[in-house]
Amino acid sequence: MSSNRLRLLLVSVMAVFAISAVASGSASAVEWQVCQKGGTENFKEHHCTPGTEESHGEWSWLPIAAGTKVPVESTGGEFKLEGAGNSSVCKHVTNTGEIEPGGKSKTSLVFTECTNGTGKCEAFAPAANDGTGTIDVSGITDQLVERGGKLADEFKENATTHEFVTIELEVPGTEACAEAPTTKVKGQVAGESNNITVAGQGETELIFPKPALVGNSLEAFGVKASLFGSANVFTSGTDAGWSVRAIKGPADVPQEFLNEKKEAVKSKKFSNSIASTTIEQAAEWKVVCNKGGALPAGEISGTTKIVKAEIFLEECTGTKLSEPEKNKTCPVKNTGGKANDIKIDKLTGELGEVAAAEATSEVGLLMKPEAGAKTWVEIEGTCIPHSPVTLEGELAAEVNQSLSKTGTLVFTPAGGEKGQKIKGIETSADVAVNPKFAGFAAAIVEVSSTLTNTFEEKVEATKGT
Repeated sequence: MSSNRLRLLLVSVMAVFAISAVASGSASAVEWQVCQKGGTENFKEHHCTPGTEESHGEWSWLPIAAGTKVPVESTGGEFKLEGAGNSSVCKHVTNTGEIEPGGKSKTSLVFTECTNGTGKCEAFAPAANDGTGTIDVSGITDQLVERGGKLADEFKENATTHEFVTIELEVPGTEACAEAPTTKVKGQVAGESNNITVAGQGETELIFPKPALVGNSLEAFGVKASLFGSANVFTSGTDAGWSVRAIKGPADVPQEFLNEKKEAVKSKKFSNSIASTTIEQAAEWKVVCNKGGALPAGEISGTTKIVKAEIFLEECTGTKLSEPEKNKTCPVKNTGGKANDIKIDKLTGELGEVAAAEATSEVGLLMKPEAGAKTWVEIEGTCIPHSPVTLEGELAAEVNQSLSKTGTLVFTPAGGEKGQKIKGIETSADVAVNPKFAGFAAAIVEVSSTLTNTFEEKVEATKGT
């Protein structure tokens, strides 16, 4: 959905802990607003306090104007990062940054008095902070979203480094910490966003609760992690003292499958054709299928989903990418299937919003096994290590479907790194952050393919608003 995503200063805070959040799809847009001169509410001062309206009042709650930014700061108390029995604790956090139109912000965060959970080891980042117990985090962005009917702020890892921060832990002045490992913090994390009043001024409180919000995908200490703590965001600089708040806007229109009349599609079934598909686990194995498609391939359900989806791949050949027997080839099939054929069925997909940098159309389809099924398919071949290999998880494809009987689903690897190009997709049900598709021992598997779908009537996948 095209929600205005609210990026809070706390973004940095989260970043420090490598927090990562996932926001769930929602029914309304969200945005930052600041008490500013103008508008029609006629508050007498820049706090926009209810009950202070007057005929000559000059102040109103207004969105941040296009092309402008409002400086903000945040302060908070203890933050704790936990994962697999390890933890890092910081007693204080401060942050400086700017909030922008569309709910965006960029910030820098400083955590101080940081140790491991027992307090015996110092935690710091980067290396220059050795001996100070300080963790600096920068280059982090966040977005305000709605999750489960509540406002939440979603934080993402640095787009260049693909992490929030690398936290080093050691016994002060001596050696590496035996109690907890140095760790990269990465992924996404979200905290509840609540509007509060402090000394008459409107601020936004960001809370990372325990238990954590459902849908977070934060990783630390090599496992799924959680971040706990809270901080307040308030205006600073020339705008210091102006009240700030996060709000829900008008209802959003989701991405939908519609016909020429802008109504639900009547003839819901579709088939597909596939020119070529590559499935690869880096440095281990690769499968190339030269063609595929046909079958009944699936059908549209409602206006946002597909169900009973099938993918049929033919002429599939595997190549071993590791020693011994590197470059050995073999026919690959799904377990119990015909040689050189891979058939995948019982899939479901839901339309969602994708960033333009990850999908030109800004419309994606998040695909996964239908409810009750965990895996996509089990494939086997004599050149595939650990054969048979079960493939499971989620795949996000770019949807190119203007008003036509044909359109494409494009699955694209990230390029230069493991994973998928689409790192986040916001559906009406939830937001999948870093959707993962994996094989043996949860190793990331990349897929490159274009499916051309053919419908029985003209169909459009709308962009939403």
